[in-house]
Parts: sequence; structure tokens; C-alpha cells
Amino acid sequence: MRKRMQNKHTSIVLGENPFDDDLLNDGTNGLAQHQEHVHIQKIEELFFQNLAVVGREHRYGQLLQNNETIALLKNIYIHVHQAYGFHSMTEQLKNWDSYAYIHSFDVFVLGTLLAKKHAANNLIECAAGYLFHDIGKLMISQEILHKNGKLTFQEFDSIKRHTLEGASILDDYGLTSLAPFARSHHERLDGSGYPDRHTSEAINLELRILMIVDVYSALTLKRPYKDEIPAHEALQILIRDAGKFDSFILSSFIHSLNIYHAKSKAFLM
Repeated sequence: MRKRMQNKHTSIVLGENPFDDDLLNDGTNGLAQHQEHVHIQKIEELFFQNLAVVGREHRYGQLLQNNETIALLKNIYIHVHQAYGFHSMTEQLKNWDSYAYIHSFDVFVLGTLLAKKHAANNLIECAAGYLFHDIGKLMISQEILHKNGKLTFQEFDSIKRHTLEGASILDDYGLTSLAPFARSHHERLDGSGYPDRHTSEAINLELRILMIVDVYSALTLKRPYKDEIPAHEALQILIRDAGKFDSFILSSFIHSLNIYHAKSKAFLM
């Protein structure tokens, strides 16, 4: 049975659940069954194409200094794509909003490495959640997504709905364990986020990581209507708003990047 989700902006055709629960638990049987349907070489090429866009040293610092790290990320990326299918939601997002697509890949890289460092539960599931956290942008008007100028209050409210729309899309795919990544990545520990105004007690490790890398990525990637800012300035903004984020994870992230500035050093002392 196929289902079509549609609004006035776009439509998404949902087929049978393409996600194999065994893959989320690092099983190998599901992976072998899907290999005949997936062109691994194309996925590898896509991985390296995307990495060439986001993985510049002035943004990633020391994160990608060895081949083992890159190989790990590549294998996880392949793993996730085999679970979802190559022509999947990421391709739809790329065609709808190229910035959201590359930002999602960036968050996947940064978040997966930080999640591994902190021994987060189920690294494959985290990686998938980070990759699909912005999938709700598919249901937001391109006119609003690409607007060159300040959003009106009504437009900003529309943008904020991408969290709920993303959770709904993932739920409709049967991926309920990934829905919180879409719904809650704009929450903040002090309760100032959206859509549910959760506070620290309701925000787990995996989401705390996502909150930090999502902001860092958004600040340091160029958009069609907004220039990126230097990495050290983005870190200063995160430090300034430290009450909204987990200070231990933020400090760990800054250490991992090793892109230091005077204020960043002071935060780490």
C-alpha cells in the first residue's frame, strides 16, 4: 500500500516501510538483503561529494584528520542509505531545498562523530536521526525557505512547523524512533525552544548533541540569502547561549574541533 502526503507546496509518496529494524541494531542480515537494490559506489560518490562541500578544515578543525574517521562515516552513511533506499527522502529534500539537504549531511557528520565520542545509544539510529532531522522542510513553501530578507511572524511560524511535519513524515514511514530528532532539535534546555518548550529533564543525550551541531552548522554554512560566519564566531555564539545547551557536550565539541579563540579557551578552563 502506498500513501501520498500532500500539501499545497509539495507531496511525498510513501511506500512500504523501507527501514529494516535489524539495521538499526547493527544487524547484517537486513544489509545483505538490501545490497542487490543499492548501488554502493553511487552512495560513496554522494558521500564524498557532500563531504567536499562541508568538510573544510576551517569548519571541521581536527575532526577529519585521519582516514579511519572518514571511513567510519562513509560506512555509516552507506548503512543508513541502504536501509532507506538510495532514491529516498534525502533525494526529495535535495530537490526541494538544497541548503537543507547539505545542512542535514553536515549535521550527520558532526553529530555522528560527537555521538560516538559520548557513547550515545545506537549510533546508527542517531546517524539516521541526524540525517533526517530537517525532513519536515519538504512541507514548507519554497518561497518562505528561500526568502531573501527577514521573515514575518506568520512566515516564521510556518518555518517552525517543519519540526512537527518532520516528525509526522517519519511516523508515517513507521520510523517512530527517529521522529524525536525531527520534532525536538529546536528545543533548548532552558525551555525557550519549540515546539514543546521542553526543559533539560526531557532532553536526552542524543538530542543535546543534535541541538549543538545543528546551530553550529547553520551558522557556518553559506545560504543563498545569508553568508556563513567563521567557526570561532559560531562557537562564541554557542558559548554566549550556553544556558540553552549542555555545557559539557559543548565543551567536548569545542575540544574536538580544536578551533580555538580567546573566548572559547576561557569557556574550556
